[in-house]
Amino acid sequence: MSVFKRGSKWCYDFWVNGRRYRGSIPEARVKAQAERAEHAIRDQVYEGTYGKQKAPAPLLRDFITDTFLPWSKVNKRTWVHDEFRSRPLIKALGNKPMDEISPILIEKYKRDRRASKTARGGERAPSTVNRELELLSKVFSLAIDQGLSISNPCRKVKRFREDNERNRYLSDQEEARLLSVLTGPRADLRPVVILAIHTGMRRGELLSLRWANVDFERGLIHVMNSQREQTKSGHSRSIPMNAIARRGNWPADTASLPRCNCHRVNIESLTARQKAKELL
Repeated sequence: MSVFKRGSKWCYDFWVNGRRYRGSIPEARVKAQAERAEHAIRDQVYEGTYGKQKAPAPLLRDFITDTFLPWSKVNKRTWVHDEFRSRPLIKALGNKPMDEISPILIEKYKRDRRASKTARGGERAPSTVNRELELLSKVFSLAIDQGLSISNPCRKVKRFREDNERNRYLSDQEEARLLSVLTGPRADLRPVVILAIHTGMRRGELLSLRWANVDFERGLIHVMNSQREQTKSGHSRSIPMNAIARRGNWPADTASLPRCNCHRVNIESLTARQKAKELL
């Protein structure tokens, strides 16, 4: 038996790989507490941390700045989002050692952040706070993966319920008004916008489109996920073309689609119309 009582103290005594580990557990008052403590000690043995002095945990600010953000830039396409989402976390919790950040502190951050106003004076959306909490959880996960002896307090914090769904479709009048201004200097944007309206493709997918991805015979556009052409979801997919998309005024070379003027038309806001069009 690895846990036993000697006098008034509970003790542990076990062997791992031919080495004996034994000692007392003065904090334990009952056998169940001693067994939990013994399990924790075994875990330390298996992890190679038994008997070693625990290194002080870094400040959250230092770990995010020196470790997490550089890692994010190398490994994530959305690293820019991590940069601006980490700012309120650093402001509120940055001076705390990571092993002192508790679920209660995170709950307070969640409550205060939700109650605060945006830069424009509006109400802060639950999804905004949730994305920040998800980032904080990823910071702790990376710290654990790199060997820091800490736990992830975010696992015990519930996220806000989100209800951000918004369906926005262009009316026929709105579509006609939009296309009517795509003349003169903006004429080269017309095929891009028509394709966006009738396929639902995102801006980045449109601007990386190549003739090899367009199959007129089957009426499909293949959106590829590769190092050059990356989709938001990380998966390749095929998009059917309706009659308007098929006969649209396609440019002679999609590689030459204009990039400098794309800020003039918010192509991404048109993607919801794809379901309103009759597909072949």
